Amino acid sequence: MRLPLGVLCLLLLALASPVRASVFADVRGVVHDPQHRPVSGANVNLQADNSSFNLRAATNSNGEFAFTEVPLGSYRISIQAPGFAAAVQSIVVASGTHAVLHIPLELAASTQTVTVHADGASAALDTATPTTLITHDEIEDTPGASRTL
Repeated sequence: MRLPLGVLCLLLLALASPVRASVFADVRGVVHDPQHRPVSGANVNLQADNSSFNLRAATNSNGEFAFTEVPLGSYRISIQAPGFAAAVQSIVVASGTHAVLHIPLELAASTQTVTVHADGASAALDTATPTTLITHDEIEDTPGASRTL
């Protein structure tokens, strides 16, 4: 008994669908700041641990990103955004899963440098505290200066 060619093609297509679902998965996530507000425009990089497979995306206005049909395996996901410290997280993409990650970004450390140059001239310093120079003899003549405890 021979199957018509169309039925055979449909049968092969039906058998191939579960195979596709078992070797790929989706990775989605939300990038947020320490107050759980979404970070838009963050650069998201998905790098395989054991190969050169790499995917890139940017977060939308809700801080969301998505990678579809990611091959199974171990990955490192890194996120960078202006004003925030870079974040790195390891994930394992398993068969038929749809991982949803919540990635908090910490504020970047703030550094400031001040450089002072002197031109050799001394500047007059104004102060609210009066300054008086006294001698050792004046201290000895002060009442109670000779008392010791």
